[in-house]
Amino acid sequence: MVNNVINRLFSRNQNIKESGKGIISIKRFKWSVKKGDEKSESLEKQFKNAYHNIPLIAAAIGMTTDHTIQNIYVEGENEEAIKLVKKFIKKHDFVHFLHRVCQQMFIYGNCYVEVVKDGVDIDELKILDPITMRVQRSETGDIEQYIQNIGFGEKNITFKKEEIVHFKYNQHGDESYGTSLIFPLINIIDLKCSTEDNLKLILRRYAAPIIHAKYGDAEHLPSQGDLDKLAGDLEDIYADTELISNYLLELKTVGFEGQALRLRDPLQYIENQIIAGLQVPPVLLGRGEGTNRATSEVQLAAFDRRIRSLQRAIKNTIENEFFEPLWKNNGISEDDYPEFRWGEPEITDEQTKLDQIIKLKSAGLLTAQKANDLLPGEYHEKLPEMDPMQAIGPAGQPGQKKLTGTPKKPAFEKTDTIGRGKRESENKKVEQNKDKDKGAI
Repeated sequence: MVNNVINRLFSRNQNIKESGKGIISIKRFKWSVKKGDEKSESLEKQFKNAYHNIPLIAAAIGMTTDHTIQNIYVEGENEEAIKLVKKFIKKHDFVHFLHRVCQQMFIYGNCYVEVVKDGVDIDELKILDPITMRVQRSETGDIEQYIQNIGFGEKNITFKKEEIVHFKYNQHGDESYGTSLIFPLINIIDLKCSTEDNLKLILRRYAAPIIHAKYGDAEHLPSQGDLDKLAGDLEDIYADTELISNYLLELKTVGFEGQALRLRDPLQYIENQIIAGLQVPPVLLGRGEGTNRATSEVQLAAFDRRIRSLQRAIKNTIENEFFEPLWKNNGISEDDYPEFRWGEPEITDEQTKLDQIIKLKSAGLLTAQKANDLLPGEYHEKLPEMDPMQAIGPAGQPGQKKLTGTPKKPAFEKTDTIGRGKRESENKKVEQNKDKDKGAI
C-alpha cells in the first residue's frame, strides 16, 4: 500500500497525452497550497517595487515599450480580411492594449490576457495581474490550464488554455514563464538602495557635521553641570542657530576638514550596470555625457535591432492568437490572410509614383492617354479623342489608337514636300555635274 501511494505521488502518469517524449523541468510541490508550476511571487513584487520606485528603470522600460509598440496595419489583397482587422483594432483600442501588454512583459516577464468571447467572436480582452497567475503543464510540456491564486482562503480560478493568451518575454529553455527585464538587476538594485540609504546619512553628516566642543582651560575647569548644560545646548543646533558663549568655549567640526565627497565613481558604476542590464542606449535616457556621435549611432543601431526582434515575437503571438482565428471564423482562406506590419502604411510610394508620371508627361515621354492609364483609378479622367497621327508607338499598344480611314492630307503633304525637295536637290546636282563635263570637253 505504501508503495502504491509513493507511485501515485512521484511516478510519471502513463496515461498522459504526450507532446513528444522528453520530460520538461516542472517545478511543482505536491503539497503546495498554490496550484500550478512554481514561481516566486515575492520576486515579482520586487520587480513591481523597482519599477515604481527607481526612475532609471521606469524610464528604460517606458522607452523600450514606446519603441516596440507602434501603430499597426495589415496589407493584402483580401479587402474583407483587412476590414475585419481594422474593426477589431478599433473595438479593442488594440495599440493601447499592446502597450500595456508589453509594459507588463518587461516588468514581470509575463502578461496574461483573458479572452472573453461572445460565441466565436472576441468580446473583451482583459489583462490579469501576473503575480496571481500560474501555468500548469503536463510532464511533457502540454499546457493543461491556467490558475489564478487570489489569496489565502479564497478559491482559485481556473482557465482553459484557450481562454488565456500568455505573452512571455525572454523565456529560457523549457521554463513555464518568461523572465523579467529587471531580474538580472536584483543584486545591483539592492546595492543601489543601500548606497542611497547610506548617502542620506553621509549628506546629513556633511551638511551638519559632528561638533567637538572644548570648554574651559587649566585655570577654569568646568563642572559636570556645566558640561551637561553645554551638551543640551548643542544637541539641537542647526545651521541657522546663533550660539553665544564666553572665551572658554571652543567648537570644532570633526571628519571632513579639507575633504570632499567622492561618491561619483561608485554611483556611476551602479547606474552603468543598471543601464547595461536594461539594454537601452544611455543617450536615450539623457545620460550620453562624453559619448561621441559614432558611438551613439552604434548603440542606437543595436537598440533598433533589439526592438525589431521584440516586435517579431509579439507579432507572432498576435497573429496566432487574435487575427488568424478572426479570419478563420469569418471564412477567409488561409492563402488570403493579410500581412501584419508595424508602423504607418506606406503612402510615400504612391506619391512618388504620381510625381514620376507627371515628370514623364512633362518631358513628352508619355502621352496624356498613357499617363492617364498609369494613374490610380481615383485620378482617372475622360480625355478627348486623340488625333491618330499623334499616337506614339505601334498600333494596338495600350493608350494608342489604330490608324483607320483616310489619313489627313496636311500630315502627308509635309512629309511629301520634304521628300520631293530632297529629290529636286539631287537632280540639280546631277545637271551641274553634266555641265562641268561639257565645259571640260
